[in-house]
Amino acid sequence: DGRRTRQLGVAGYRIDPQTRRLLSPGGEPVAMTGKAFDVLCYLVEHRDRVVSKDDLLAAVWPGRVLEENPLTQAISLARRALGSNASDHRHIVTLPGRGYRFVAQVIEIDQDPAPVGPS
Repeated sequence: DGRRTRQLGVAGYRIDPQTRRLLSPGGEPVAMTGKAFDVLCYLVEHRDRVVSKDDLLAAVWPGRVLEENPLTQAISLARRALGSNASDHRHIVTLPGRGYRFVAQVIEIDQDPAPVGPS
């Protein structure tokens, strides 16, 4: 049908929002929870600004009243999936009292969908 899929390249990793997968630089799927994936995607999509904790909670856990713990865990899992941690600021920076910002370079990758049937 001619539709193209959009993936995001992040520090050698690929984020595929359509299939909800993070692929390592070697092309292997990286295991992560759905909420950690959602947090990562939201931060990447809004990388032009600092995203407040309230914004992230509302986007990823809509309609739920939560403490910060699930968000902190999801941020930690997203960092780990990208091969970093809280003291490593290559990907996600914590700005105390303000929120989080995705700082790694992101490139958009358009891909033709896989062909279906004989060519």
